[in-house]
Amino acid sequence: MVLPEYLGGITLLTKKVGMFDQNFFSDYDDNFNKRLIFVKMVYLFQSLTGISLGYNFVWHINGPYSKAVNGIGYIFKEKEQEYSDEISSRNIKFVGEDINQKTEKYSMKIKNFLDKPELMEIAASLEYIRQENQIENEVLINRLIEIKPKFSDKRNLIMEAIHILNDIKNALQS
Repeated sequence: MVLPEYLGGITLLTKKVGMFDQNFFSDYDDNFNKRLIFVKMVYLFQSLTGISLGYNFVWHINGPYSKAVNGIGYIFKEKEQEYSDEISSRNIKFVGEDINQKTEKYSMKIKNFLDKPELMEIAASLEYIRQENQIENEVLINRLIEIKPKFSDKRNLIMEAIHILNDIKNALQS
């Protein structure tokens, strides 16, 4: 096995989302937006599905952040095709049909936003604030703007992020 066991879950998720197919990691070290998107994609997966891949996130300048997840992006830069081929050739899946179904539903929804770093940052930040503070609606939006004033004039984008989060949650419940 080429793929290290500890990378199995995150590699499978990354494959399902389509990042390997797009050579997403080819310029990972030079592209801040790709690093932001990758970390937020993993955070949102864990938070929205309730499936832990074993990564902890802390609040950072650009919202939830995991040094470990970011580091895996650099590994994927070097081994992207190799790991993608192994997932495909061995038909690797998560253990448990429920996890595979949730992963599939999440992947179908989130892949449409992998080229929108600001939207991903807002969505992940909203979800993090919601989880930490148990707040919703206007209070949540106000808290985001209080913590991240750079989004004070981005209300339409905030509303779009809320819609995306709700859409993913609804898909996961169906």
